[in-house]
Amino acid sequence: MRQLADLLNSFAGSAARLQSSLPTPPTAGMPPGAVGGGAVVPPPPLSPHAAAAHPALAAAEAALMAKLAGGASGCNAEYAALLRLNDRLGLQGRFVAAATHPELNRYCDVLPFDSNRVRLGQQPGSQPAVTHGSSGVPAGPLASRAGSGSAGATAGAAAGTAAAASDYINASPLQRRSEEDIEWRYIAAQGPLRDTREAFWQMVVEGGASAVVMLTNLVERGVHKCSRYFPEAPRTSKYLGRYLVSTRSLEQLSPVLIRRSVSVKDAGPLLAARRHAQQAQQAQPAAAPSFTVQHFHYSAWPDHGVPTSPEPLLALCAELRRRGAHASPIVVHCSAGIGRSGVFCVLDVITRRLLGLQGCQDAARGAAAVDVAALVADLRHQRLGMVQTREQYQFCHMALLHFIRRLLEQPAPAAPAGGGKAASHTALVIPVRTS
Repeated sequence: MRQLADLLNSFAGSAARLQSSLPTPPTAGMPPGAVGGGAVVPPPPLSPHAAAAHPALAAAEAALMAKLAGGASGCNAEYAALLRLNDRLGLQGRFVAAATHPELNRYCDVLPFDSNRVRLGQQPGSQPAVTHGSSGVPAGPLASRAGSGSAGATAGAAAGTAAAASDYINASPLQRRSEEDIEWRYIAAQGPLRDTREAFWQMVVEGGASAVVMLTNLVERGVHKCSRYFPEAPRTSKYLGRYLVSTRSLEQLSPVLIRRSVSVKDAGPLLAARRHAQQAQQAQPAAAPSFTVQHFHYSAWPDHGVPTSPEPLLALCAELRRRGAHASPIVVHCSAGIGRSGVFCVLDVITRRLLGLQGCQDAARGAAAVDVAALVADLRHQRLGMVQTREQYQFCHMALLHFIRRLLEQPAPAAPAGGGKAASHTALVIPVRTS
């Protein structure tokens, strides 16, 4: 215990230097969570008393502080290694399905692996199948992008025809690959194009998703990032291909976070049956059942940037836990479906890990829980480019530091007998500051 406290104190000087070197975010006149070009200021390190009372969480914070302080094993070095991993995976991977349907990709260099892509038309809960092709198309480095806006790589009626006839959508299922980890399941997708909105809702319904997390705005800095795929106002509906999409209710959780309850009804078979019934002068068929999903829109996170405050994102993760959303896959998208979407997945997974460490006395487990590099590598094996920029990678560490500080403000549960694993707690609420 004494060694842990000494270790934590040894990082205090580095943390102070780090904090003093960061610019003050220009947030005047901006909503909480908006980006102003600065960096998130790290919280002060734990006191020796707090470190002694919470060994696992103290070790987790010490590990994060060490990464942010730099050095051979710091964030910059880790991110450089992840870039090399990304290039290697891009050269080894196969992207035949994506190359066959370029008009369905928002960006030509952000593509799902053939071996790990969502295939439309599959039964809910089924595993994605491997598509075999004669050649692969490397995605290459993900720094440059081809095309932007709702047309993507190619616009026009051909895209709608291809979308209707194909099992392809630019989306990747993500799930834990180690039995040692908590269970997590996401579907990372690009922001829907105008001609892929129907396919997007088909993916949500067939995947049995509990929630959709939207981390982009429709237009950012004059550039189209996502097509509108849901009615904005409550108690309104919109047909998107065969699907009737209805926004039943709307709740403003914070100035930058909105929750909508959205119902989706496959009206295609019903409309066909009604036409047949009218022609045969038979009784009208019963209405088709609807699928309800919670839609969360975080609106203050520009492409390639980072928020000045992690609190709205942490509040979003807490809201998903409160609603039991992790029992089913969570669909997450930004514009490309890799940068902001990757950061969200990292924060959502690791905050749930940390909640399970309340009352835990095992310092080694605390340090392992916040191994951001290992989790990002795991995600990139399933979808290239997850957590796209160095700033986003550093933001993950800063946000987790804030989460630990807030977590320690809650009363710790009693440790299980024998120093075993602490019970998982999901009721922590991260308040969003509005002033």
